Amino acid sequence: DSDIVHEQLGKSIISNADCVILVGHNNRTKNLEIGMGGRVKVVHINKTLEFIEVVKGWKLKKSPLILLENDVPENCL
Repeated sequence: DSDIVHEQLGKSIISNADCVILVGHNNRTKNLEIGMGGRVKVVHINKTLEFIEVVKGWKLKKSPLILLENDVPENCL
């Protein structure tokens, strides 16, 4: 079931990410957050490319490593 898979993915994110940027509000993003259990900073955006502005606003000492996963192609437009 997709809900369980996304919760498990959220749990695996806990020790591997400082921040997760989620695109949209749906069952997948909800279950990722459930899996992370509030242990990872989460930022919500509406369109995939909005992540650029989010990251620009961070005061980083080095370049971030960003993984983009998107199953809705029109969300990039």
